[in-house]
Amino acid sequence: PRRAEHPVLRHVLDAKLAGIFRIGVANFALDLRAALCHVDRPKREIGLGRDVPVERQAELEAYSDGIRCHPDSAQPYWARGKLYANLRKFPEALRDLTRAIELKPDFADAYAGRALVRDAGGDRAGAIEDLANALRVAPRDWTSRKMSEDTLEEWRRGRK
Repeated sequence: PRRAEHPVLRHVLDAKLAGIFRIGVANFALDLRAALCHVDRPKREIGLGRDVPVERQAELEAYSDGIRCHPDSAQPYWARGKLYANLRKFPEALRDLTRAIELKPDFADAYAGRALVRDAGGDRAGAIEDLANALRVAPRDWTSRKMSEDTLEEWRRGRK
């Protein structure tokens, strides 16, 4: 069938329109990829504890589906790592951001995210190394360049 008429795509679009998946437009691509590669997962909340809001659990499930469907893609690891960092689950964030860097060694955003996680965990030397790597591999027009340069300078001076 044509792409717009694909039955799985139609189901995902219908579900989105009905409001069944409430994880936001930004995650639609992961939902779509997971649906198109027929990821089967139990219809239950993932076990992250009571400290994780249900809507964030659904977001984590979507990223995890993307990883299961595309295990060699750095993007879903980076996205899930950022979410783990926001949830203050630093070991999980560090694991996923490291995997994103392994898969795509020139992924400036993954280095920058891992730098923040390392700094939050008390590893300032590792954070400085990662932020320097982010600046090294980032394109000149990287939107986070100025902020990263300023942060790196502050960290090297022993502040922040």
